[in-house]
Amino acid sequence: MNHIKTIAKKELRAYFLSPVALIFLGIFLVASFALFFRVEDNVFIRNLVDIRPLFRSLPVLLIFLVSALTMKQWSEEQKMGTMEILLTLPIKTWHLVLGKFLSGWVLCLVALALTLSLPLTVDQLGELDWGPVVGGYIGASLLAAAYLSIGLCVSARTDNQIVSLMVTLVIGGVIYVVGSAMMTDWLSPEMSELLRKLGTGSRFESIERGLLDARDFVYFGSLTLFFLTLNVYFLELKRMESQPKTAQSSRSHHTLTLLLVFVNVLLLNGWLAPINSLRIDLTADQEFTISEATRKTLLGIDEPLELAFYSTSKTHEKLKPLIPQVRDTLTEYASIGGNKVRLKFADPFQDKALEEELSDLYNIKSEPLPVIDQNSRGIANVYFHILVRYGNQFESLSFRELVEANTEGENMVVRLRNLEYDLTSAIRKVTQGFQSVESLLSRSTTPIKVNAYLSKATYPEALKQIPESVTKAAEILAERSKGLLTIEIKDPDSDVALQNQLRQAYGFQPLSLGLFSDQQFWSFIVVERDGRAIPAPLLPEFILAQTKNDASATISAGDIQQVVENFIQRLTPGFRRKIGIVTRVSESQSPGIPGMPQQGPRRDYTELEKALIQNYDVELLDLDKTGVPTGIDALIVGKTNALSEKAKYGIDQYLMLGGSVIALASAYEGVPGMGGWTLEQLDDSLLDMLKTYGVSVGTELILDPQNF
Repeated sequence: MNHIKTIAKKELRAYFLSPVALIFLGIFLVASFALFFRVEDNVFIRNLVDIRPLFRSLPVLLIFLVSALTMKQWSEEQKMGTMEILLTLPIKTWHLVLGKFLSGWVLCLVALALTLSLPLTVDQLGELDWGPVVGGYIGASLLAAAYLSIGLCVSARTDNQIVSLMVTLVIGGVIYVVGSAMMTDWLSPEMSELLRKLGTGSRFESIERGLLDARDFVYFGSLTLFFLTLNVYFLELKRMESQPKTAQSSRSHHTLTLLLVFVNVLLLNGWLAPINSLRIDLTADQEFTISEATRKTLLGIDEPLELAFYSTSKTHEKLKPLIPQVRDTLTEYASIGGNKVRLKFADPFQDKALEEELSDLYNIKSEPLPVIDQNSRGIANVYFHILVRYGNQFESLSFRELVEANTEGENMVVRLRNLEYDLTSAIRKVTQGFQSVESLLSRSTTPIKVNAYLSKATYPEALKQIPESVTKAAEILAERSKGLLTIEIKDPDSDVALQNQLRQAYGFQPLSLGLFSDQQFWSFIVVERDGRAIPAPLLPEFILAQTKNDASATISAGDIQQVVENFIQRLTPGFRRKIGIVTRVSESQSPGIPGMPQQGPRRDYTELEKALIQNYDVELLDLDKTGVPTGIDALIVGKTNALSEKAKYGIDQYLMLGGSVIALASAYEGVPGMGGWTLEQLDDSLLDMLKTYGVSVGTELILDPQNF
């Protein structure tokens, strides 16, 4: 060990007695600061308190700087003729190699330490999470060690420093590029996953995020160990050149040692590859600690699962910090799922064909949001969507489902709502619960017919895209359903008999764009199967209610497909779960103004029913008359007035048989009036019943001044 320290001190002294160390440190600092504050990705534009731009550039930056640092280590010894002297000294060859390696590594650590001014400065701008910073510096030191071992190995094979520099750059560049997107995007998922495990840049990505994985540590350590062993092997060959031929027999010994190191390195990395539990999440909020439920979901999938994140470069300033968070989480999902999870990141505005595909097939459309940058402000259409696709089944999440905004003081804080929950729910839906048109139609050989009643001549200009979208959706659905589903477009304008038939069968009347519009048109859709039919108007308001998307008033082929699929689910027996609602229904009331029509019965939870009916069959129940019918999967009970003994018995028996009850219970009800809101005490029969199950509802009130 003394020999190693002596050589390391000698090399360090040589660095600092010459301009090499100062030039190396100066160039490294200038390049690091320049890349950190570059215009398109600096800390101020990203609006995110971290130093990831620094760590993101290190895998490439260190290739150039370490290559320049190591190009003279052994090459100069050979050129000056001192190599023979070193090899004849009573010092083991691996002591020489480790001494030179440690000197270069110490210089790299000094260079990294000088960049600590960046995180210290950023920490003054906001609350910096120091966990990823520590992890990033640990990973950078391991990365520098791997590049140093490569540079030393190359330098031992030539006495020309320029050749050493160029070869080291090539080798370092190759092992970086092999795992980058420019290579993996063109290959199969299996081959892409293999290359990502071989690339230094792709291996550094998780460390850059603040996630220390034992597999990454072993990878960088293996690279360092192998190339240092190869360096020793090359020097031993040179040592044997100056010795008698009888000493050449030791060549096989060194060759065997090198081979054993190589084989063990491969076996160790191969053994650790499927193990993803040996990791430490250094982030303050444990951002990359995926729950066991999500882990089981990902490990339980049988077919490839595609997770695609579509975002635009020019987006709302509040959404910019969320983009890397979404990317990191998706990357973590891919890490757990292995080659069964495929990632895709794209900007649809850069690919017109992709934008049309997203709209027509997946109902993913850009959202109009206010955008402010350094030079302008205005409204821009942006993408912030996640597409989860499993075979021919898919689920999409827009920013309205992923993001929540809250006012904290005078600032509007925008954050991800609960990305893991939303994403895992979507994955479970496409892999277990959601069924496509093909699977729905396979439940029965009875074909489904969709009749679209659309005016041709009188269609308003503002809605002219509807007939085109219906035609396109008809072609797509016909191909997907293999002929079991057909869409027929009819024009009632020129067919009086058809108009009368629509009025009598479905109560359809010509539509208009407003009270003062004379232009009338037909825009309806009817889905029929096994004698059952579901009629509905085909207008933007209806489509937006179906797709839960209120940002745009246009209708695409994807909208039409989603509406048709929703109706097919409702027409497929046993597919949709059934929910029963138990609540009070008021009697019909006489009009308050003479001459006005009589008002029908009124009840609560109508908006809840509209929301539930998108995915469930909803039935309003009268427990005194019917009890709880068989086939009810969940029972919602609330605002019931006094519950009769028969109603209580029905609920109790339903629970005893394993049913699920959602009780919307309170001691009071807020009632709006001319003078403001008043409180009315509700009947306590539901509260008394809940007490028998160990559920107590207090009578205290909470006043929230902020939301008053």
